[in-house]
Amino acid sequence: MIERKEKIGEDFIETPEDEEEGSQELSVKERETQNVAKVEAEAKRRDQTLSDTATQMEMNEYSEQLYKLWDDELNRLWKVLKEELSSTEMAKLLEEQRTWIAEKEKAINEIGEISGGGTATTMNKNMTGEDLTRKRVYELLEYLP
Repeated sequence: MIERKEKIGEDFIETPEDEEEGSQELSVKERETQNVAKVEAEAKRRDQTLSDTATQMEMNEYSEQLYKLWDDELNRLWKVLKEELSSTEMAKLLEEQRTWIAEKEKAINEIGEISGGGTATTMNKNMTGEDLTRKRVYELLEYLP
């Protein structure tokens, strides 16, 4: 079996070529669910790296990478939704997305205030953003046909 590298966030992971060929027979939702599962696996790997980290600076860096991983996936999925949904459905989803973004930003700012500006503030804000964005990715999957 030939292995190929697939981009996930800023990194590449190895996936079997057979898996890519079989994805042509899947529905858009099934294919995207598989893509999200790959991101989930990569996030778990990075989360372990975060847990194994010794300094706050490293924890801040790894938490930022986790947040970016899910933010990149959300943006990639958004492009798929734009291709798959009608303009009416997309307009409704766009309004919902704007509300979600405002709520996410509010939650991130609140956790920053609770953290009191200490050295863990950056990590706490990143982890809040990552958690909310991850959940939103799974919500957006449900809009796919």
